[in-house]
Amino acid sequence: MLKSNKILLLFLGLFFVSKVNFSQSSISLKAAIDSALKNNLLLKNERLKTEYQKIIIKSSADIPQTMLIGEYGQINSVYTDNKFVIAQTLNFPSVYSKQKKAHKEEWKASVLNSYAKEIELKKNVSQAFYSLLVLKAKEKLLLTNDSLYIDFLQKIEQLFNKGQINALEKASAIAQRGQLHIQLIQLREEIDLQQIEFQLLINTTQLQLPNESELKPILISSFDSISIVQHPSIQLLEKQKQISLLEIKLQKSKLLPDLLFQYNNMSILGPGPDGILYTKTTRFKSVQAGIGIPLFYGAQNAKINAAQINQRISENNYQFEKQSLESELQKTIKKYKNCKEILKYYDDVALKNAADISNAANLEIADKKINYLELLMSINQNISVHSDYLNVIQSLNENAIWIKYYLAN
Repeated sequence: MLKSNKILLLFLGLFFVSKVNFSQSSISLKAAIDSALKNNLLLKNERLKTEYQKIIIKSSADIPQTMLIGEYGQINSVYTDNKFVIAQTLNFPSVYSKQKKAHKEEWKASVLNSYAKEIELKKNVSQAFYSLLVLKAKEKLLLTNDSLYIDFLQKIEQLFNKGQINALEKASAIAQRGQLHIQLIQLREEIDLQQIEFQLLINTTQLQLPNESELKPILISSFDSISIVQHPSIQLLEKQKQISLLEIKLQKSKLLPDLLFQYNNMSILGPGPDGILYTKTTRFKSVQAGIGIPLFYGAQNAKINAAQINQRISENNYQFEKQSLESELQKTIKKYKNCKEILKYYDDVALKNAADISNAANLEIADKKINYLELLMSINQNISVHSDYLNVIQSLNENAIWIKYYLAN
């Protein structure tokens, strides 16, 4: 399944890259994030949804259509009269005001959701950016050591032909170089996949490579007063709680009576009660007003009960997400601190030891005193130490990125 996903991602990436320029340029993290915020299509959609919700506010006063009615015939007497009616029904005014408040809060929720997507996009770009840098650094490390292996194999061949080393030492050297070459192939596949993902995130027409000078640990100096209450996803859930309360009020307001206003204009042919003979040119006007009493309110009560349940759901969602993010933040801080301690060990001890071993091996090579199997081990150890060091930097940066995400930075 994982292999098929990689193939699919590679196919999509090749389709995407085919539409961009082949020229490459380096890009800083800030520029990459700016590009993503400007060009990412999913984020553009979220902003469009915000505009949609803003426009919907104007639909809050959704008044039913005005009815125009005409009537012709023996309405009042044996004479033929005509009558025109203009009728308008309305919800109780509080329904429209509550509906407008609900739409405004939904618009605010959409703004928060768009901001949450921005924060998430920043996190994803940062992760892809630093992952690419670490992978490229590992590639350089393997290429450097591969060159050493090539030189080393040439010396091994010469010594073997002279009978100074045995077949086991030669075979071990060839096998070690082969393993390193395979690692390099696998690593380059990872780089290609990560580059594709990075390119999709920033969505530019030019192939961009992360600036290698930015490969360094992300340091967070203080964890005092760290809280996730300002995270947009938490604020969004808080806003949804408010919307659910407004929905209850809105549904309750719909139990209030509807209003009816009607204007009548008609003719009354023939003699009137006042003894005057009226013709079609004389018009008689009247106004009617009425209310719609909700005698059958079972369905509306069901909507109110459903809205109340939805309000409890939104409250539970808020509490759960808040507790979950707080828990994840604390675990991430713990991981970050552990990575920082391990990184300090590498800076103070491990890297120096690896350098000492490498220098000692070089001296012994110059004096022709070294056992070549031991030299292979020293090269592999040097690769392993530096590769693990890069893994620690990546892990530390990954946790730092998550902390910044939780804090909406």
